[in-house]
Amino acid sequence: MKTLKKYAMTEYGIKHKFSEIKSREDFVRMHPITSYSDYEEYMDRIAKGETNVLLPGLPERMGVSSGTTTGASKMIPICHEFLFQFLTEVLFPLMYVGAKEFELHSKLVRGLFLTYAPKWRYTEAGIPMGPVSAPLKLTKAMDQFNVAFTSPSVCLDITSEQECTYIHWLFALKDPYLCECTLTSAIYNVDLWL
Repeated sequence: MKTLKKYAMTEYGIKHKFSEIKSREDFVRMHPITSYSDYEEYMDRIAKGETNVLLPGLPERMGVSSGTTTGASKMIPICHEFLFQFLTEVLFPLMYVGAKEFELHSKLVRGLFLTYAPKWRYTEAGIPMGPVSAPLKLTKAMDQFNVAFTSPSVCLDITSEQECTYIHWLFALKDPYLCECTLTSAIYNVDLWL
């Protein structure tokens, strides 16, 4: 409900009466089931710099999907709060469950975050645009939670996928607390340069 309250004064929030939604049941009853096509026009407007469309202000970046479901990439507005929430409510709990499953819960554990700095493009409004799965160096979330990963965040400054992947593996192989590996596009291309 906290998220709906925050977005209640956006165009989308007003249209779907977020301020009147007080429970999960209200949300299910009042908000239609949607697909990406319902948001496509909003994404285009955000990319052009329009504010208060789906979220207050502008996003830190526009994530771009890989296009695997329809063959076409989809834009997704991403803000610091979303990344923080994803790390604290999704990624870290999953890492904890994985560690507990392998009886590592009493030890300090870290994960290998196998990613690299992609070549960022920019929307008409100058918003950085790139893969959803790749962290933007500007994002504070990576530095705040770097203790959970084997590589220092400075590795994200390396723009060569091959070199960055190599450096990540060097840090991971030296880390006695490695418990988990989060893969992004780097792993899919590994056979191209081995």
